[in-house]
Amino acid sequence: MGNKEKVHELVCGYISEAEDHTVAGVEVQDEFLEGHPCENLYEEIYEQKKRICDKLGVEEDKDLEFLINLMDDITKNVSMKMYEYGVLIGADEF
Repeated sequence: MGNKEKVHELVCGYISEAEDHTVAGVEVQDEFLEGHPCENLYEEIYEQKKRICDKLGVEEDKDLEFLINLMDDITKNVSMKMYEYGVLIGADEF
């Protein structure tokens, strides 16, 4: 796994807390930890998904899950591009 993939995995909380959370000497934080904006947004998505499934009278809806997974794929692609542009542009803005 390259640096950009590891950053994405760490930011999204896909790598356990027991593993090293540094990339190129930089500590990368899980943005889905309690109290972080992504955790709150994810909770809202979950609640909306539950409401839609309740309206449909089902426990899960494959089409809804498919849409959520596509949005995850879009987010990953965007974050990979942002990493690449960040490398090209540099750390001037920090």
